[in-house]
Amino acid sequence: AKHKGCPNASPITKVITMAYFGTRSIVNLMTIFLFALASYQIGLSSHCASSSLNYSSTHHIDDNDEVKIASLQQKSIATSRASVQESQPTCGVLFFYHIPSTGGSTINTWLGKYTPEKFGNSTYYTYWMPDFRKQKGWHDRHDKSEQRFISGMDRKVIPELQPYEWRISHAHINSLHLNTSEDVLYRWRSSIESQGCRLFNTIVFRDPLSHTLSLYKAADRKNSTQSEWAKHLHSATDRGMWSTQLDFFLYNRGRRNPYNLPKEEKVKRAMELLERHFDLVVVSNHEYYMKRVLEVTGWNYQKMRSRNVYHIENVFSKREVEDLMKSIRENGDVDFIDAVKMKFEGYLSQYGV
Repeated sequence: AKHKGCPNASPITKVITMAYFGTRSIVNLMTIFLFALASYQIGLSSHCASSSLNYSSTHHIDDNDEVKIASLQQKSIATSRASVQESQPTCGVLFFYHIPSTGGSTINTWLGKYTPEKFGNSTYYTYWMPDFRKQKGWHDRHDKSEQRFISGMDRKVIPELQPYEWRISHAHINSLHLNTSEDVLYRWRSSIESQGCRLFNTIVFRDPLSHTLSLYKAADRKNSTQSEWAKHLHSATDRGMWSTQLDFFLYNRGRRNPYNLPKEEKVKRAMELLERHFDLVVVSNHEYYMKRVLEVTGWNYQKMRSRNVYHIENVFSKREVEDLMKSIRENGDVDFIDAVKMKFEGYLSQYGV
């Protein structure tokens, strides 16, 4: 029979048969059998080794400079992630990019359970700043807030990771503007992996209409009314009092769509960032988020309890819901969340999509 790992290996049946009928000595028979078996293994190894050496692959890169750079970056990140994951590092940084009204408070509180020594002894870092206070109104210090968050990561979170140590980083309002700060994500990953550890970037999304309706709970805090709440979505660039998931992911609470891009370009850019930099992307599935984090970090199970649950009922008319749905569709959020589910959760894959 041929060896499963090398289908072209030669059979040894003939050698054994000749040995059996050519001698009556059991000792001689065993000697010949062992010699034949050893020869077979040597031949098998030599054959398989030579086969592997003959294998070659090519990687075509388009002549266009932008495509070339993007291809090399993506190939580098994919190769780096694969090598790090195969070696299963026992240290790293778990980064959680918290989009408002996606259940992030529940996840953030759960992550905090792993700071005591008996559960994980993980250090926890966050810095974020609300963009509106009811008594003081708007403030535009989002750039300074981002600088402070990045500085804290560089000084406190990334340097001198110890074996078996995991650190937690929580980014929220005005912490990081991903569309313009992609270089920071590359730098952090490179620095952490150079220490033999792993950067595990995570994010949670939600159904776009459910997310939009949920955010209305903040209208009173921002001195707004239901009729004014979504007016900014009728413009391509107005910041408004809240951000959709697509806009928050790209711009956080900084300038919204500063280059007045069409929704297709916004969705394309957001998917680029997710595919290049995020290791765990889920839509509403907190149980799966918890499962993957525990697998990667090696932490013991701690129950995830719901936090920041809004118990007051909001009432919207059929016309208001239809208008909201139209607005978030035109903004690109419906296409974006569908693309996220298809790419990271196999949405509609049963239909060959």
